[in-house]
Amino acid sequence: MAEGAMGRRGLDPEQLVRRAARGLLELLDHAGSASVGLPRSDGTVYLFRTVRDREGDFDIVVDVRQSLCGWAMATGRSAICEDAYSDPKVDRAVMAAHGLRSSLYVPLVHAGKVVGVLAAGSPSPKAFDEGDLRRAEAVASVVATVVATSEALTKLVSDFSAPGHRAGLRVDAAEIEAVGAFVTSLVDPGLAELGRRRLAIEAVLAEGGPIIVVQPVFELRGRSVVGVEALARFPTRPVRSPDRWFAEAERVGLGVDLELAAARRALALLDQLPPAVALAVNVGPVTLRDERFAELVGRVEAERVVVELTEHLRVDDYAGLGEAVARLRRYGARLSVDDAGAGYASFSHVLELRPDMVKLDRSLVRRIDRDGLRRDLAASLVGFAHRAGALVVAEGLETAGELATVEALGVEYGQGYYLARPGPLGESPTARPDPSPARRPV
Repeated sequence: MAEGAMGRRGLDPEQLVRRAARGLLELLDHAGSASVGLPRSDGTVYLFRTVRDREGDFDIVVDVRQSLCGWAMATGRSAICEDAYSDPKVDRAVMAAHGLRSSLYVPLVHAGKVVGVLAAGSPSPKAFDEGDLRRAEAVASVVATVVATSEALTKLVSDFSAPGHRAGLRVDAAEIEAVGAFVTSLVDPGLAELGRRRLAIEAVLAEGGPIIVVQPVFELRGRSVVGVEALARFPTRPVRSPDRWFAEAERVGLGVDLELAAARRALALLDQLPPAVALAVNVGPVTLRDERFAELVGRVEAERVVVELTEHLRVDDYAGLGEAVARLRRYGARLSVDDAGAGYASFSHVLELRPDMVKLDRSLVRRIDRDGLRRDLAASLVGFAHRAGALVVAEGLETAGELATVEALGVEYGQGYYLARPGPLGESPTARPDPSPARRPV
Protein backbone atom coordinates (compact mmCIF):
# COMPACT_ATOMS: atom_id res chain seq x y z
CA MET A 1 0.00 0.00 0.00
CA ALA A 2 1.41 3.35 -0.99
CA GLU A 3 2.45 5.80 1.69
CA GLY A 4 2.08 9.44 0.68
CA ALA A 5 2.06 12.62 2.66
CA MET A 6 -0.81 11.23 4.69
CA GLY A 7 1.32 8.35 5.93
CA ARG A 8 4.06 10.72 6.96
CA ARG A 9 1.61 12.85 8.89
CA GLY A 10 0.07 10.03 10.89
CA LEU A 11 -2.41 7.94 8.81
CA ASP A 12 -0.69 4.74 7.76
CA PRO A 13 -3.04 2.55 5.69
CA GLU A 14 -0.90 -0.53 6.21
CA GLN A 15 -1.09 -0.14 9.97
CA LEU A 16 -4.88 0.21 9.76
CA VAL A 17 -5.05 -3.09 7.88
CA ARG A 18 -2.73 -4.81 10.35
CA ARG A 19 -4.87 -3.59 13.25
CA ALA A 20 -7.90 -5.09 11.53
CA ALA A 21 -6.10 -8.45 11.30
CA ARG A 22 -5.19 -8.33 15.00
CA GLY A 23 -8.78 -7.47 15.85
CA LEU A 24 -10.09 -10.48 13.92
CA LEU A 25 -7.63 -12.73 15.73
CA GLU A 26 -9.04 -11.57 19.08
CA LEU A 27 -12.58 -12.14 17.80
CA LEU A 28 -12.04 -15.76 16.74
CA ASP A 29 -11.03 -17.96 19.67
CA HIS A 30 -10.07 -20.93 17.50
CA ALA A 31 -7.85 -19.00 15.10
CA GLY A 32 -4.07 -19.32 15.27
CA SER A 33 -3.61 -16.51 12.76
CA ALA A 34 -5.70 -13.85 11.04
CA SER A 35 -5.14 -11.83 7.89
CA VAL A 36 -6.50 -9.08 5.70
CA GLY A 37 -5.77 -9.84 2.05
CA LEU A 38 -5.53 -7.20 -0.66
CA PRO A 39 -5.40 -8.00 -4.40
CA ARG A 40 -2.35 -6.96 -6.41
CA SER A 41 -2.07 -6.19 -10.10
CA ASP A 42 0.06 -9.29 -10.77
CA GLY A 43 -2.77 -11.71 -9.97
CA THR A 44 -1.74 -12.40 -6.38
CA VAL A 45 -3.21 -11.57 -3.00
CA TYR A 46 -1.02 -10.07 -0.29
CA LEU A 47 -2.20 -11.26 3.13
CA PHE A 48 -1.23 -8.93 5.99
CA ARG A 49 -1.04 -11.63 8.65
CA THR A 50 -0.76 -11.69 12.42
CA VAL A 51 -0.01 -14.84 14.42
CA ARG A 52 -1.26 -15.46 17.95
CA ASP A 53 1.39 -15.25 20.70
CA ARG A 54 4.10 -14.21 18.25
CA GLU A 55 5.52 -10.76 17.51
CA GLY A 56 6.44 -9.53 14.06
CA ASP A 57 4.94 -9.84 10.59
CA PHE A 58 4.34 -13.18 8.90
CA ASP A 59 2.75 -12.08 5.66
CA ILE A 60 1.79 -14.43 2.80
CA VAL A 61 1.48 -13.93 -0.96
CA VAL A 62 -0.88 -16.36 -2.71
CA ASP A 63 -2.04 -16.83 -6.30
CA VAL A 64 -5.64 -15.78 -6.84
CA ARG A 65 -6.30 -18.72 -9.16
CA GLN A 66 -4.98 -21.38 -6.81
CA SER A 67 -6.30 -20.19 -3.46
CA LEU A 68 -9.59 -20.26 -1.62
CA CYS A 69 -9.18 -16.61 -0.69
CA GLY A 70 -8.98 -15.86 -4.42
CA TRP A 71 -12.15 -17.86 -4.94
CA ALA A 72 -13.90 -15.88 -2.18
CA MET A 73 -12.92 -12.60 -3.81
CA ALA A 74 -13.90 -13.78 -7.30
CA THR A 75 -17.34 -15.03 -6.23
CA GLY A 76 -18.08 -12.63 -3.41
CA ARG A 77 -18.96 -15.59 -1.18
CA SER A 78 -17.56 -16.72 2.16
CA ALA A 79 -15.88 -20.11 2.49
CA ILE A 80 -14.48 -22.50 5.07
CA CYS A 81 -11.70 -25.00 4.44
CA GLU A 82 -12.13 -27.79 6.98
CA ASP A 83 -8.97 -29.68 6.04
CA ALA A 84 -6.23 -28.54 3.67
CA TYR A 85 -5.24 -32.15 3.09
CA SER A 86 -8.50 -32.89 1.25
CA ASP A 87 -9.81 -29.54 -0.04
CA PRO A 88 -8.77 -29.03 -3.69
CA LYS A 89 -9.66 -25.31 -3.66
CA VAL A 90 -6.81 -24.31 -1.33
CA ASP A 91 -3.12 -23.86 -2.13
CA ARG A 92 -1.88 -26.86 -0.15
CA ALA A 93 1.78 -25.90 -0.45
CA VAL A 94 1.17 -22.46 1.06
CA MET A 95 -1.03 -23.89 3.81
CA ALA A 96 1.59 -26.50 4.70
CA ALA A 97 4.45 -23.97 4.59
CA HIS A 98 2.71 -21.86 7.22
CA GLY A 99 1.46 -24.72 9.37
CA LEU A 100 -2.23 -24.27 8.49
CA ARG A 101 -4.71 -27.12 8.36
CA SER A 102 -8.05 -25.28 8.25
CA SER A 103 -9.13 -21.75 7.35
CA LEU A 104 -12.03 -19.40 6.64
CA TYR A 105 -12.42 -16.57 4.13
CA VAL A 106 -14.84 -13.66 3.96
CA PRO A 107 -14.78 -11.24 0.98
CA LEU A 108 -14.51 -7.53 1.76
CA VAL A 109 -17.15 -5.67 -0.23
CA HIS A 110 -17.41 -1.88 -0.38
CA ALA A 111 -19.87 -0.01 -2.63
CA GLY A 112 -20.58 -3.24 -4.51
CA LYS A 113 -16.92 -3.92 -5.24
CA VAL A 114 -14.72 -6.62 -3.69
CA VAL A 115 -11.69 -4.81 -2.25
CA GLY A 116 -10.05 -7.69 -0.38
CA VAL A 117 -10.60 -10.67 1.86
CA LEU A 118 -10.72 -11.38 5.58
CA ALA A 119 -9.02 -14.67 6.49
CA ALA A 120 -8.24 -16.80 9.52
CA GLY A 121 -6.25 -20.00 9.88
CA SER A 122 -5.58 -22.78 12.36
CA PRO A 123 -3.06 -25.64 12.62
CA SER A 124 -5.95 -27.96 13.51
CA PRO A 125 -8.52 -29.44 11.09
CA LYS A 126 -12.17 -28.35 11.37
CA ALA A 127 -11.25 -25.46 13.69
CA PHE A 128 -13.96 -23.10 12.39
CA ASP A 129 -17.74 -23.37 12.40
CA GLU A 130 -20.65 -21.28 11.18
CA GLY A 131 -20.48 -19.15 14.32
CA ASP A 132 -16.91 -18.13 13.50
CA LEU A 133 -17.98 -17.34 9.95
CA ARG A 134 -20.86 -15.15 11.15
CA ARG A 135 -18.54 -13.22 13.47
CA ALA A 136 -16.07 -12.61 10.65
CA GLU A 137 -18.86 -11.56 8.29
CA ALA A 138 -20.22 -9.17 10.92
CA VAL A 139 -17.00 -7.13 10.93
CA ALA A 140 -16.19 -7.54 7.22
CA SER A 141 -18.16 -4.47 6.14
CA VAL A 142 -16.28 -2.31 8.65
CA VAL A 143 -12.91 -3.67 7.52
CA ALA A 144 -13.91 -3.19 3.87
CA THR A 145 -14.70 0.45 4.56
CA VAL A 146 -11.35 0.91 6.33
CA VAL A 147 -9.51 -0.66 3.38
CA ALA A 148 -11.40 1.26 0.70
CA THR A 149 -11.30 4.57 2.54
CA SER A 150 -7.62 4.42 3.44
CA GLU A 151 -6.73 3.50 -0.13
CA ALA A 152 -8.88 6.32 -1.50
CA LEU A 153 -7.48 8.89 0.92
CA THR A 154 -3.92 7.83 0.16
CA LYS A 155 -4.62 8.19 -3.56
CA LEU A 156 -6.22 11.58 -2.94
CA VAL A 157 -3.14 12.97 -1.23
CA SER A 158 -0.84 11.25 -3.73
CA ASP A 159 -2.73 12.81 -6.64
CA PHE A 160 -2.63 16.19 -4.96
CA SER A 161 1.10 15.83 -4.53
CA ALA A 162 1.72 14.94 -8.18
CA PRO A 163 3.77 17.55 -10.11
CA GLY A 164 1.02 18.11 -12.66
CA HIS A 165 -1.58 18.67 -10.00
CA ARG A 166 0.70 20.99 -8.09
CA ALA A 167 1.38 23.03 -11.19
CA GLY A 168 -2.32 23.32 -11.96
CA LEU A 169 -3.16 24.54 -8.46
CA ARG A 170 0.05 26.53 -7.98
CA VAL A 171 0.67 25.17 -4.50
CA ASP A 172 3.90 24.77 -2.63
CA ALA A 173 5.27 21.94 -0.51
CA ALA A 174 3.95 23.43 2.73
CA GLU A 175 0.41 23.47 1.34
CA ILE A 176 0.75 19.86 0.21
CA GLU A 177 1.79 18.85 3.72
CA ALA A 178 -1.10 20.87 5.15
CA VAL A 179 -3.58 18.93 3.01
CA GLY A 180 -2.14 15.67 4.30
CA ALA A 181 -2.51 16.87 7.89
CA PHE A 182 -6.08 18.07 7.20
CA VAL A 183 -7.15 14.72 5.74
CA THR A 184 -5.55 12.84 8.62
CA SER A 185 -7.30 15.00 11.22
CA LEU A 186 -10.64 14.18 9.61
CA VAL A 187 -10.05 10.44 9.48
CA ASP A 188 -8.35 9.91 12.85
CA PRO A 189 -7.69 12.90 15.11
CA GLY A 190 -5.66 10.73 17.50
CA LEU A 191 -3.29 9.68 14.74
CA ALA A 192 -3.09 13.24 13.51
CA GLU A 193 -2.02 14.42 16.97
CA LEU A 194 0.61 11.67 17.13
CA GLY A 195 1.86 12.82 13.74
CA ARG A 196 2.23 16.40 14.97
CA ARG A 197 4.09 15.24 18.07
CA ARG A 198 6.40 13.07 16.02
CA LEU A 199 7.23 16.04 13.78
CA ALA A 200 8.05 18.15 16.84
CA ILE A 201 10.40 15.46 18.16
CA GLU A 202 11.98 14.98 14.75
CA ALA A 203 12.66 18.73 14.67
CA VAL A 204 14.50 18.48 18.01
CA LEU A 205 16.52 15.52 16.70
CA ALA A 206 17.37 17.43 13.54
CA GLU A 207 18.93 20.13 15.74
CA GLY A 208 21.09 17.52 17.45
CA GLY A 209 18.86 16.91 20.46
CA PRO A 210 17.62 18.88 23.46
CA ILE A 211 19.58 21.60 25.24
CA ILE A 212 21.57 20.32 28.23
CA VAL A 213 21.79 22.08 31.57
CA VAL A 214 23.51 20.70 34.66
CA GLN A 215 22.66 20.56 38.34
CA PRO A 216 25.50 20.02 40.83
CA VAL A 217 25.58 17.04 43.17
CA PHE A 218 27.15 17.84 46.54
CA GLU A 219 28.94 15.71 49.07
CA LEU A 220 26.86 16.66 52.08
CA ARG A 221 29.57 16.34 54.69
CA GLY A 222 31.96 18.81 53.10
CA ARG A 223 29.50 20.66 50.81
CA SER A 224 31.81 20.19 47.84
CA VAL A 225 30.62 19.49 44.29
CA VAL A 226 31.47 15.91 43.32
CA GLY A 227 29.37 15.68 40.17
CA VAL A 228 26.69 17.18 37.99
CA GLU A 229 23.53 15.69 36.57
CA ALA A 230 22.86 16.44 32.91
CA LEU A 231 19.24 17.54 32.42
CA ALA A 232 17.46 17.94 29.07
CA ARG A 233 15.54 21.11 28.28
CA PHE A 234 13.20 21.75 25.36
CA PRO A 235 12.80 25.47 24.67
CA THR A 236 10.84 24.82 21.46
CA ARG A 237 7.06 24.66 21.17
CA PRO A 238 4.90 23.01 22.30
CA VAL A 239 5.86 23.92 25.86
CA ARG A 240 5.95 20.67 27.82
CA SER A 241 8.05 19.25 30.63
CA PRO A 242 11.08 17.10 29.69
CA ASP A 243 9.27 14.04 31.09
CA ARG A 244 6.40 14.66 28.64
CA TRP A 245 8.78 15.05 25.71
CA PHE A 246 10.48 11.74 26.44
CA ALA A 247 7.16 9.97 27.07
CA GLU A 248 5.76 11.20 23.77
CA ALA A 249 8.96 10.25 21.96
CA GLU A 250 8.53 6.73 23.33
CA ARG A 251 4.92 6.70 22.16
CA VAL A 252 5.82 7.55 18.56
CA GLY A 253 8.80 5.19 18.42
CA LEU A 254 11.54 7.78 18.92
CA GLY A 255 12.23 7.27 22.61
CA VAL A 256 15.66 5.72 22.20
CA ASP A 257 16.65 8.24 19.53
CA LEU A 258 15.80 11.17 21.79
CA GLU A 259 17.59 9.66 24.81
CA LEU A 260 20.68 8.95 22.70
CA ALA A 261 20.68 12.52 21.36
CA ALA A 262 20.46 13.90 24.90
CA ALA A 263 23.21 11.56 26.11
CA ARG A 264 25.46 12.53 23.20
CA ARG A 265 25.15 16.22 24.03
CA ALA A 266 25.59 15.59 27.74
CA LEU A 267 28.74 13.50 27.34
CA ALA A 268 30.23 16.23 25.16
CA LEU A 269 30.32 18.44 28.30
CA LEU A 270 32.60 16.08 30.19
CA ASP A 271 35.81 17.72 28.95
CA GLN A 272 34.59 21.10 30.23
CA LEU A 273 34.16 19.87 33.82
CA PRO A 274 36.91 19.91 36.45
CA PRO A 275 38.80 16.58 36.45
CA ALA A 276 37.40 15.50 39.83
CA VAL A 277 33.75 16.13 38.87
CA ALA A 278 31.61 13.27 37.52
CA LEU A 279 28.79 13.54 34.98
CA ALA A 280 25.46 11.75 35.47
CA VAL A 281 23.43 10.86 32.36
CA ASN A 282 19.81 9.64 32.48
CA VAL A 283 18.64 6.77 30.28
CA GLY A 284 15.86 4.19 30.32
CA PRO A 285 16.31 0.40 30.24
CA VAL A 286 15.96 0.11 26.45
CA THR A 287 18.54 2.79 25.74
CA LEU A 288 20.92 1.37 28.34
CA ARG A 289 20.88 -1.92 26.41
CA ASP A 290 21.41 -0.22 23.07
CA GLU A 291 24.93 -0.74 21.73
CA ARG A 292 25.00 2.84 20.47
CA PHE A 293 24.82 4.11 24.05
CA ALA A 294 27.72 1.88 25.09
CA GLU A 295 29.71 3.24 22.15
CA LEU A 296 29.06 6.82 23.31
CA VAL A 297 30.27 6.01 26.83
CA GLY A 298 33.29 4.17 25.45
CA ARG A 299 34.48 7.28 23.60
CA VAL A 300 34.81 9.46 26.71
CA GLU A 301 36.53 9.23 30.09
CA ALA A 302 34.01 6.68 31.31
CA GLU A 303 35.40 6.55 34.86
CA ARG A 304 33.74 9.94 35.37
CA VAL A 305 30.37 8.87 33.95
CA VAL A 306 27.42 7.81 36.12
CA VAL A 307 24.57 6.19 34.22
CA GLU A 308 21.29 6.94 35.95
CA LEU A 309 18.69 4.27 35.20
CA THR A 310 15.20 5.67 35.49
CA GLU A 311 13.09 3.62 37.87
CA HIS A 312 9.66 4.53 36.49
CA LEU A 313 9.82 1.87 33.75
CA ARG A 314 9.31 -1.81 34.51
CA VAL A 315 12.24 -4.11 33.77
CA ASP A 316 11.30 -7.58 32.51
CA ASP A 317 14.74 -8.82 31.47
CA TYR A 318 17.27 -8.25 34.23
CA ALA A 319 19.69 -10.72 32.65
CA GLY A 320 19.95 -8.69 29.45
CA LEU A 321 20.08 -5.43 31.37
CA GLY A 322 22.80 -6.85 33.62
CA GLU A 323 24.92 -7.69 30.59
CA ALA A 324 24.58 -4.11 29.36
CA VAL A 325 25.57 -2.77 32.80
CA ALA A 326 28.58 -5.09 32.89
CA ARG A 327 29.72 -3.76 29.50
CA LEU A 328 29.50 -0.18 30.74
CA ARG A 329 31.38 -1.07 33.91
CA ARG A 330 34.19 -2.56 31.85
CA TYR A 331 34.62 0.92 30.42
CA GLY A 332 34.73 2.25 33.99
CA ALA A 333 31.26 3.82 34.18
CA ARG A 334 29.14 3.56 37.32
CA LEU A 335 25.42 2.81 37.71
CA SER A 336 22.84 4.71 39.73
CA VAL A 337 19.23 3.65 40.28
CA ASP A 338 17.26 6.86 39.78
CA ASP A 339 13.92 7.85 41.32
CA ALA A 340 14.09 5.21 44.07
CA GLY A 341 10.87 5.10 46.07
CA ALA A 342 8.69 6.49 43.27
CA GLY A 343 8.37 3.76 40.67
CA TYR A 344 7.92 0.04 40.25
CA ALA A 345 10.87 -1.82 41.69
CA SER A 346 13.47 0.07 43.71
CA PHE A 347 14.44 -2.94 45.77
CA SER A 348 14.45 -5.30 42.75
CA HIS A 349 16.74 -2.92 40.84
CA VAL A 350 19.17 -2.86 43.74
CA LEU A 351 19.06 -6.63 44.20
CA GLU A 352 19.44 -7.51 40.52
CA LEU A 353 21.80 -4.78 39.29
CA ARG A 354 23.84 -3.94 42.41
CA PRO A 355 24.19 -0.25 41.54
CA ASP A 356 27.01 1.93 42.78
CA MET A 357 24.49 4.58 43.87
CA VAL A 358 20.81 4.82 44.73
CA LYS A 359 19.03 8.14 44.26
CA LEU A 360 16.06 8.93 46.50
CA ASP A 361 13.23 10.45 44.47
CA ARG A 362 12.20 14.02 45.17
CA SER A 363 8.66 12.85 46.04
CA LEU A 364 10.16 10.95 48.99
CA VAL A 365 12.51 13.77 50.04
CA ARG A 366 9.82 16.47 49.96
CA ARG A 367 8.71 17.36 53.53
CA ILE A 368 10.73 14.42 54.89
CA ASP A 369 11.54 16.48 57.99
CA ARG A 370 7.81 16.81 58.77
CA ASP A 371 6.50 13.43 57.64
CA GLY A 372 7.38 10.39 59.75
CA LEU A 373 6.25 7.85 57.15
CA ARG A 374 8.43 9.42 54.47
CA ARG A 375 11.32 9.41 56.91
CA ASP A 376 10.77 5.73 57.75
CA LEU A 377 10.57 4.71 54.09
CA ALA A 378 13.69 6.70 53.26
CA ALA A 379 15.52 5.11 56.20
CA SER A 380 14.61 1.66 54.86
CA LEU A 381 15.89 2.51 51.40
CA VAL A 382 19.09 4.05 52.75
CA GLY A 383 19.79 1.03 54.95
CA PHE A 384 19.00 -1.39 52.14
CA ALA A 385 21.24 0.50 49.71
CA HIS A 386 24.13 0.59 52.17
CA ARG A 387 23.83 -3.12 52.86
CA ALA A 388 24.03 -3.68 49.10
CA GLY A 389 27.21 -1.61 48.95
CA ALA A 390 25.65 1.47 47.29
CA LEU A 391 26.01 5.12 48.17
CA VAL A 392 22.86 7.26 48.44
CA VAL A 393 21.96 10.56 46.78
CA ALA A 394 18.93 12.62 47.85
CA GLU A 395 17.43 14.73 45.08
CA GLY A 396 14.93 17.55 45.31
CA LEU A 397 16.34 19.12 48.48
CA GLU A 398 14.59 22.46 48.91
CA THR A 399 14.81 23.32 52.62
CA ALA A 400 17.31 23.27 55.45
CA GLY A 401 15.09 20.82 57.33
CA GLU A 402 15.08 18.33 54.44
CA LEU A 403 18.84 18.59 54.15
CA ALA A 404 19.41 18.05 57.87
CA THR A 405 17.04 15.06 57.91
CA VAL A 406 18.65 13.16 55.03
CA GLU A 407 22.08 13.83 56.53
CA ALA A 408 20.87 12.32 59.81
CA LEU A 409 19.67 9.24 57.88
CA GLY A 410 23.19 8.68 56.55
CA VAL A 411 22.71 9.98 53.01
CA GLU A 412 26.11 10.84 51.52
CA TYR A 413 25.17 13.11 48.58
CA GLY A 414 22.44 15.57 47.68
CA GLN A 415 21.14 17.92 45.06
CA GLY A 416 18.26 20.34 44.82
CA TYR A 417 17.30 23.99 44.65
CA TYR A 418 18.44 24.57 48.24
CA LEU A 419 22.00 23.73 47.20
CA ALA A 420 22.11 24.85 43.55
CA ARG A 421 19.63 25.25 40.71
CA PRO A 422 20.13 23.70 37.26
CA GLY A 423 21.69 25.95 34.67
CA PRO A 424 24.14 26.13 31.77
CA LEU A 425 27.52 24.63 32.56
CA GLY A 426 29.28 28.02 32.52
CA GLU A 427 26.95 29.32 35.24
CA SER A 428 27.22 26.24 37.46
CA PRO A 429 29.04 26.31 40.83
CA THR A 430 31.41 23.76 39.31
CA ALA A 431 33.02 26.63 37.44
CA ARG A 432 34.20 28.18 40.70
CA PRO A 433 37.54 27.12 42.21
CA ASP A 434 35.90 26.58 45.64
CA PRO A 435 32.38 25.39 44.81
CA SER A 436 29.84 25.77 47.56
CA PRO A 437 26.05 25.63 47.88
CA ALA A 438 24.08 28.50 46.47
CA ARG A 439 22.42 28.87 49.88
CA ARG A 440 24.07 27.29 52.88
CA PRO A 441 21.80 25.72 55.51
CA VAL A 442 21.25 27.82 58.59
